[in-house]
Amino acid sequence: MTYTILFLEHERVMASTSWDTGLEAAKKYACENLEKRAVELVEVWDESDALVFRHPSQPLS
Repeated sequence: MTYTILFLEHERVMASTSWDTGLEAAKKYACENLEKRAVELVEVWDESDALVFRHPSQPLS
């Protein structure tokens, strides 16, 4: 499955990355790059456009 990692600042997508090596690897990459990209939030979306991970944790809508 392919995932899309979104890097957000003030609810705006500042960058995105396509990821196809698994959800756990996508979550790890997202968290490790949160600070490097100087954004406040990362999200991981699956192929069916469902939000599957958000860091820092906030309620999933």
